[in-house]
Amino acid sequence: MLDIELTGYATRFNMTPVVADALEEAQAFVGSLVAHRLLHVSPLGQLFETERDHSFLVTERNNGAERLVMKGRHSIDFARRFAGGMRLATLRRTDRPDDRTEVRAEVVRLAKMLDKENGHRRHAGLVLGAKWLLDSYLGNDRILSYVQATVALETLLGDKAESDVVGIGALLANRCAYMLATSVVERRELLSSIKEIYRVRSKIVHEGQSRLAESQQYRLNQLRRICGRVIEHETKLIGP
Repeated sequence: MLDIELTGYATRFNMTPVVADALEEAQAFVGSLVAHRLLHVSPLGQLFETERDHSFLVTERNNGAERLVMKGRHSIDFARRFAGGMRLATLRRTDRPDDRTEVRAEVVRLAKMLDKENGHRRHAGLVLGAKWLLDSYLGNDRILSYVQATVALETLLGDKAESDVVGIGALLANRCAYMLATSVVERRELLSSIKEIYRVRSKIVHEGQSRLAESQQYRLNQLRRICGRVIEHETKLIGP
């Protein structure tokens, strides 16, 4: 069970900021699991949704005492899509005790991305990037999914001041290439790939392209993998 602690007002009638923050952090955590290949999105599963409501308890703490003040049910759109669209990954064996222990330890480490300091997220860019990546995976509209994946990458690595000077595509291409590449050849491939990815983005954003060609679908999958690798890299820097 993921325990997200937030302070604020929650009501069963409206989506208050504190509830929205909680859902956003839950999305980010799930997105990080996808990035680390601990969870896998089933393309067929995206077509189905479950109608189950997802409930939560709101508690009030006062001088160390805790009492239940409200029980509410909220229909969470992403949770319905998540339940229908995701399954446990088959890429990693978890039948051996050592493997299960390793996976549990990794999940606990990923939860640290939600840490706060004085009520503010310590890793805000990482949280939002993982959230946008999950949105990209769960959507049925490929054009929107493409844009969401580019938003994820820009949230993770973008810098408005620098991108205004060199261009967002060139900035992200260089940052990804030098962050992720393990050889000169891979660095060149990443530079080339991200430039192509941003050519497609430009056609969508500036020319209104409404469908992805097969080659552009490949770029979407490639973009998602790059986002996942960046999230992996950044979460490792958080520490054990």
